[in-house]
Amino acid sequence: MSHLEAAFDAAFSHVLGHQAVSVSIIGIRAGLFAAIQDRGPISAPNLAEVLGFDEHLVRVWCRAAFAFEFLDTYQFAVMSCSTSAVMRSATP
Repeated sequence: MSHLEAAFDAAFSHVLGHQAVSVSIIGIRAGLFAAIQDRGPISAPNLAEVLGFDEHLVRVWCRAAFAFEFLDTYQFAVMSCSTSAVMRSATP
């Protein structure tokens, strides 16, 4: 691996880390993780309805949260929190 490739890999890792933190902070502050945890498996449209949020924005957040493995499933648009995401969101 060249020096340039190593630098690119390091920069890309930092960007992904920043995005993961942003997705988790949004989920905690907006109450998305709490709503999913309280209601069990729930679809993005139902989650948006429960919280009074825009369905499209909730769906986008859910896809991102699934990509970072904060949600266990995204099959048929029904999500549940992963155990590690619940533990992380409960940590001050």
